[in-house]
Formats: sequence, C-alpha cells, structure tokens
Amino acid sequence: MTQVSEKADLDMLPPGLAAASGYVAGFLSELPETEERKLRISVQRMSGEEDILEVPEDATVQVLREAIERSTSMNFGRSAYRLIHSSVCLNNPHAKLQDLEIKDLSIVTIMKERSRDYTRVEDAKVMKCQQYPNGLVFYQGRLLVAHYFGELQVYDSDFNLLHTSKLPSTGSPAQICIAGDGCLVIAHRDSCVAVLEPKKDGESDESMEDAEGALQWQPNFSLKSTIKCAPQGVAVSGDLVFVTTRSGYLSTFRLSDGQRVDHRKGGSEWDLLNPQGLCVIEDKLLAVADRGADRVLILEIESMKCIGQLPPYEVWPGPGTRAARLKKRALEPEMPETEMLLKYPNDVALDAAGNLLVMDTKNERVAVFRQDGSFVASVMKGTFKAYGSTFSYVACNHETGAIAISNNDKHEIAIVTPP
Repeated sequence: MTQVSEKADLDMLPPGLAAASGYVAGFLSELPETEERKLRISVQRMSGEEDILEVPEDATVQVLREAIERSTSMNFGRSAYRLIHSSVCLNNPHAKLQDLEIKDLSIVTIMKERSRDYTRVEDAKVMKCQQYPNGLVFYQGRLLVAHYFGELQVYDSDFNLLHTSKLPSTGSPAQICIAGDGCLVIAHRDSCVAVLEPKKDGESDESMEDAEGALQWQPNFSLKSTIKCAPQGVAVSGDLVFVTTRSGYLSTFRLSDGQRVDHRKGGSEWDLLNPQGLCVIEDKLLAVADRGADRVLILEIESMKCIGQLPPYEVWPGPGTRAARLKKRALEPEMPETEMLLKYPNDVALDAAGNLLVMDTKNERVAVFRQDGSFVASVMKGTFKAYGSTFSYVACNHETGAIAISNNDKHEIAIVTPP
C-alpha cells in the first residue's frame, strides 16, 4: 500500500490517489479540535442534595463557584457559602483545583453561611491607642491596623497588641486590604498605592519580631512611580486593583505591573461625588462607599454597570446639601424618613454571610444591609463619634464574625462580635 504523508507532493502520485489524498487532507483539516478535558465534581449540600458539575481540567475555585451558581439544582444565586474539600476550606478563588488535589469525581461540600444576629449586639471591646487608626483588615486570625502617621499595628486573635512597625514613608495610610497572594495593599492618601509582602524566613528584622511569630511586613512592590492618583480607598480582585481618588474617580490598575486599565467618574446610570472605601463581593461585584452622595454603589466588576445601591433608590434623597434634600422631600412628601438612609458613608465591608457593613460616619453607627438592598440593623448607634473630618473604616473576620471599627478621631479601635 502506498503511504501518504501530510507533506506529500500530490503531483508525483497517480491521478486517482492524488485526488483521494487531497480529499482526505481537506476532510481532516475540517475536523473539530480535540475536546477540552473536563473534571466532573460531585457537589453536595449539607442537606443532602447532590449534583455532578463539569469544569475544565485546569479550572480554578472561582470557575467552580460560577458553575455552582449557574446550576439550577444548587440554586444558590448570590447567597454566601463556603466550599469544603477533604475538611479544607477552598478560600483562594484563584487556586487551581488540581493543585488542591481535586480530581475527577472528587466530592466538594457546600456550606451555607449563617447570618449573624446584628440586632443583639450590646457591647463593644474598645482598645485605646495614641494614634489615629485608619484602615484595618483581618488576616490569618490577626487584626492589622494602619495609623494616620504611618505605623502598622498587629493584634492577636484576642486583640492583644503584638507589635508596632513603621510603614514606608509614602503618605498617610487610608484603606488597606489583603491581595490573593497574601500581600498587604495600602492606599497612602495623596501619595500612592503600595504593596507589601511578608518577609521570608531568615529576613525578619529583630526590631519587629515577637514571641508568637507575628507577620513581618516589608515593601516588595510599590505602585508609587506609576499610580499618582491621590488614593482614598483600595480593593483587590485577582490582578485588578480598584482605587478611589481624591478627584472623585474610580480607577482600575493591574497589580502585576501597575498599569492603569480603566478610569471613570461614573457610568450610564451612576456617578461619583466623593468615593472612599471599597470592597469586593465574590470577585464579581464592587461596592463603593460614596461619602459625598450618601450611598453605596454596587457595580459589576466586568462591565462596571451599576446593579444596585444602598439605600435603595426609592428612598434615597439624592446627593447635595441638606437644604436641597429638604426641598426635595417637600416636593415628594411620600418619601419616608427611614433607618436605611446613610450620612457620609466612609467604608464598606462584607461579612461571611454576604451582608454589607457600612461605616455610616455622620449617623455614628455601622449600618448592615443585605445585598438586595434590604436593611438589617444599626450596630452600636452613637458609639462611633464623628467630629466633622472623621474617616473611620470597618473590617470583618469571616471566621469569628468579629467586626473591627477604627474610630480615628477618638483614638479608638472598637470590636463587636454579633451572636
């Protein structure tokens, strides 16, 4: 039998065989490419329901989450939940399933988060400090607090101070957050966004060591040279860094190289007046506290389309002076006075059950909302005093439910833990 390779010169073959070979080569070129290899994951709920979901072999935890949320049998929508595999919580959305030893027909359990009872918060643990505490974040059970004059304090799980260290001299820190790779990201007001990473073994500074092996931070990657945006708030999702600026813009940068990829003051149905703190919701949505407009916007990360706000638009009096709002209420007397209304919201955080915690500065409280805009409760109203230029921040420990609030003009950090 005559063998024909892909590179055969058809003119040298007999006419009949040349034609057949040309037909076969054309047919083979039209065949579909090999189908992508899939992993079948057995997803089980605590109540017993089970579904087999297919995801690409190189899928990440986030891809699995998206498949779960598309599944009609799971029917989770935007509810908060955890994924558990072999008693390990799948916290990192960017981790590959294969790296987590999740193979074909592995079992992943969904654990829905219960919501804390914010109506039963009665007392707060107050920690006095000599500084002006600003941004704070929980990481690995510890509380990190950045102070106005450039110091970083680390507290243990019982909120005992472990150590204090000096941050890079790049301006006063405002909001802080943790990136997916464990780096600390700091919005230095009127200066830059800086990224710090934990020191590796053998690199710790003796002046920063402590008996419990607290995290040691050092500058690793600074965006100062490329991001000159007078940042006020910062949040991270994957390789994207979202920054609110003093000029009222929402900018998006790449964490990997500091390049700006988006810069806007609004969209088709929204605009910003004085945006401050931000938080990311399940790597899909971005919540932006607009202190100037007395609201929190909920934006889709991919499209930057506004899909909602807190308080809901129907009861929101709109931006502007108090006189303008009173005039609007006189023209629309049916608009109710309600606990939903915010005054100078400075920050927003997400709890483990998907509720949004708003640092409602002028109302001196933390206002809790569900993502659909419904109001849950006021936490410790009157505790967090406002002195005109107060910029306080809020963070939530998803493991314990503890909420930390920086009451900066009172030189206090308050901790509340809803039952």
